[in-house]
Amino acid sequence: IVGLIQTGLGFPVEEQAWVLRLLADRRALTALLPFLVVLMPLAEEVMFRGYLFRFLSQRSWPAAAYVVSAAVFSMVHWNASGTVQYFVVGLVFAAVCHVTRTLTAAAVAHATYNGLVILIALVGGAAAPPS
Repeated sequence: IVGLIQTGLGFPVEEQAWVLRLLADRRALTALLPFLVVLMPLAEEVMFRGYLFRFLSQRSWPAAAYVVSAAVFSMVHWNASGTVQYFVVGLVFAAVCHVTRTLTAAAVAHATYNGLVILIALVGGAAAPPS
């Protein structure tokens, strides 16, 4: 939704070249799916919500913990056109962690999000090589 709004405002989200190459190579993508859908979301949730968000929540206002952890999450993904999108997703994962009081829920949400993004990209034709 954030990507559609951003594109509608004239700032399209462009995927990084390495991601487009990966989507075009179905064999490599299949081999990396456990990494992209299970291991990376778990590692990122431990780092961003398990450590950073909780550390900031205990030492500052909850709003600061949300904003700072989401901003760092966004910057680490190194995609200038997707910064807003990653920031919003980071806020959502922080909210899941905060409301449920468990990192597991945030990790499951993150894994589900990654899986859906990959599925949408594949079904939507993002994997087709440029003509």
